[in-house]
Amino acid sequence: MLAASPLVILSFVGSPPPLSWTAHRRACATMHLPETDLQQPEFSQSPAPEWKRTNGGLKFRVMTQGSGATPEGDDVVTVHYTVSLESGEQLGTSRGRWPLTFALGKQHVPVFDDAVKSMRVGSTIRLVIPASKVPRVQSSNVPKDQEGEPVIAEIELMEIRKGLSAVLPSLLPPGSRRIVILRTLFLLSFVPYFFPDHIKPDFYKFGDPVAIQQAHNAAQNSVWLGGAAKSLDSLFH
Repeated sequence: MLAASPLVILSFVGSPPPLSWTAHRRACATMHLPETDLQQPEFSQSPAPEWKRTNGGLKFRVMTQGSGATPEGDDVVTVHYTVSLESGEQLGTSRGRWPLTFALGKQHVPVFDDAVKSMRVGSTIRLVIPASKVPRVQSSNVPKDQEGEPVIAEIELMEIRKGLSAVLPSLLPPGSRRIVILRTLFLLSFVPYFFPDHIKPDFYKFGDPVAIQQAHNAAQNSVWLGGAAKSLDSLFH
């Protein structure tokens, strides 16, 4: 049998695999060589979102940046929220049920107004509310052993309401409950005839009683109605 030449053998063996950083250090330590031939790998990490300040001075981070409009004035907005302690203990959330719909400047939780006015539709922020800024109507919802600690509110701005769906939340006073909304809906069944044409539904323009009744039935279970019926006085529940 003919002996294989060294070149043939090397063609199968090839170059040895590169050493890992750990193996390289061990080899250098055994042979008392300086660790200069192999650079330690560098791992880059995405920087955490920077902290910003609302117009009212509250700290917040943009977790998801939306591209929609920014609310202003007394706009009616729809949000999802989760309120928790720094430890992660949850105090309240709208997730898994109706989102919250309210008119800016017409409720008792000014920190929400302050936060939402700095957001775009589609954005989610994490807001730090110092104990001194927790609304008085909410302070009783914070556990006694956690009093004095800040709370964290994660807020998603889902929509800025326009037209007919924005009328009722903008008219109701703070703290209005569902029973008030249902009674007001009954009264509003007569009002749309007097609304401006740009927010008056077509079926009201033409006086279709069947369509009007169907609209009433749908409104009683609608998302905006459920949101508007949620009182901000019980936000942390």
